[in-house]
Amino acid sequence: MPRSYYKEPGVKYGRPKMKIERKPPPGFKIYDTSDWGARQFHRELVKRQVNHDWKKERREWRRWNVRGSPLADPDEINAFLCRPPPVSQIDSAEKADHALRLGMILIAVDPNTQDLAKRLGIEAEKIRKVHPLPIKKPRGRPSKSGNIATTTPETLNALRVHRIVELHELRLKGYDPQKQRKQLAAWLFPEQKNQRARGEMLDRAVELLDDALAAARAIDAQTR
Repeated sequence: MPRSYYKEPGVKYGRPKMKIERKPPPGFKIYDTSDWGARQFHRELVKRQVNHDWKKERREWRRWNVRGSPLADPDEINAFLCRPPPVSQIDSAEKADHALRLGMILIAVDPNTQDLAKRLGIEAEKIRKVHPLPIKKPRGRPSKSGNIATTTPETLNALRVHRIVELHELRLKGYDPQKQRKQLAAWLFPEQKNQRARGEMLDRAVELLDDALAAARAIDAQTR
């Protein structure tokens, strides 16, 4: 015998219908990222984040009569700081002091050591244990040290397809992918007519964007 349920008269149950705006917000556009590599994605994400943070703090800076715009491009920041390559030989006390101030780790090496490569490898393993990279490992498989996912062709293609830069802009403007999932999916993937597929693409885009932002410093070091 079918079970009956009580329903309040005049009450509608289920998710309320959401009106989907076809026209995206002013300034929004989809970029051509077909020739972007890991370095370009990294630069675009960081520039937008730095400029956003600057606008939030600009009122406080104005109290101290600070004017101008911040250095937002990672390449410009590295040039301004005279940041050495991620792995390089330091041959002077001045360079050593500068590298330490930038948060780099120095290893003293006697060039006459016969098993130099092996011993350097041991030191590298020690450093990696203390400073693990922010990478999610696949289920059931151990992560490989130094394997930044965003540098692989497959993941780079995923960054393009899922439009993480455009999603980053929308989030910085205050749009919430959880609360406005259908709306953001419609703006980001208008060519996808299936609403469920759009939602799944947005979910994956959020995951890719969060991973790229978390690994920003590692990506900078590997692609610099």
